[in-house]
Amino acid sequence: AVVSTQSTGAPKAAEKMSQERQNVMSLRKLSSEVARDHEQAKRSLKEFCGRMIQNIKSREEEMLNQLNAKKTSLDKVISGKIVETDDRLKMVEQTKTFAEKIQ
Repeated sequence: AVVSTQSTGAPKAAEKMSQERQNVMSLRKLSSEVARDHEQAKRSLKEFCGRMIQNIKSREEEMLNQLNAKKTSLDKVISGKIVETDDRLKMVEQTKTFAEKIQ
């Protein structure tokens, strides 16, 4: 009975060792895959963030251009109003001067 237990124990131990080796190999493979996936995720996130930053910069530049165009337009309107007001003031002064001469 002792001999048969030893003879069945050795194959079981060898089978267990083989199973543990397979588990270790599986864990190494999984670890490698996780590391690769992690690196890929980091690259993808970096690329995504880069595109988002570029989109924000482009939008910012577009908005600045629109604001500058509006400012230029307003500056022209204001300049026109100033010239118009100056012309009216000159006309009022001329009319006053003419009225004073008549009296």
